[in-house]
Amino acid sequence: MPGLRREQLWTVRLRDARSEIATRLSLNVFRENDLEKILAEGRSEWRLPQTLYLDFFVDYLVKTKLLRKLIFTRQAERSAVSYPAELKIYVKPNASPFDIALGLRPGSFLSHLSAAYVHGLTELLPRTIYVNKEQSAKALNERSAKLAQQSIDDAFSKAARRSGFAYTSDDLVLVLLAGQNSGNLDILDISGPDGNNYATTSLERTLIDCTVRPSQAGGIHEVKNMYEAARERVSVRRLRKLLNDLHFIYPYRQSIGFLLEHTGYPEPRSHTFKQPPFENDFYLDYAIPKERREYSSDWRLYFPKGL
Repeated sequence: MPGLRREQLWTVRLRDARSEIATRLSLNVFRENDLEKILAEGRSEWRLPQTLYLDFFVDYLVKTKLLRKLIFTRQAERSAVSYPAELKIYVKPNASPFDIALGLRPGSFLSHLSAAYVHGLTELLPRTIYVNKEQSAKALNERSAKLAQQSIDDAFSKAARRSGFAYTSDDLVLVLLAGQNSGNLDILDISGPDGNNYATTSLERTLIDCTVRPSQAGGIHEVKNMYEAARERVSVRRLRKLLNDLHFIYPYRQSIGFLLEHTGYPEPRSHTFKQPPFENDFYLDYAIPKERREYSSDWRLYFPKGL
């Protein structure tokens, strides 16, 4: 095509190959290295010269609305080598917030409030999306020493430790968690309200995770509502087995059993969490002021008044 400037020629070639390029964009979320690979694999087929560089190719995809460019900025001020201050990704125009959240880190899954929303356990709109990617496997320490009551009191007298890093882009907030390794126990493909499938914690694991971290589930009152919403669907036997398999340090079976009983589950189902006998007092949530808490002697558990 004589007379065309170099960039004009590139644009013409890309326009001619637009449908083939669109077919290659089979994912919902891409990083620059993903797009670099697509360009390298299709360059010959699409008759693109070697001089056509990646930035021009990516700009064309964005300008012609095959992809959207999103830049996520880390909220936390803490430094962390594995969590960059900024994340740049490219997404399909119809990619859902859940697609975007899961696409940030391969191998991640929806958890906590986001998983509860997918399961229909909460009506809270997912303005903040929680995605978990488990840490690498480590040797499980056998804890022969008993958990000291003072250690529990000290840990739960303060606000819950902030876990993960939050990234924002416009009105979307993504919290990237790094949970303890479980071999992705009870991670399933679940159909969300939009009809798409998402890697998500199972119903039972979602209830456990939300009980462990109410701050990432809309608060303890919302967690209580989740137990009520799950009453006809949850397998309490599966709940107990899964809790054992997750090897938590703290006695969350007291919290779970209390919530089951408190939300109207039949006594035989909730009381399976009472054996063996409890060794310590425990807390349903972090930082409950003394003047605003009650105590269940049956479950040896402190909980907020008016729950």
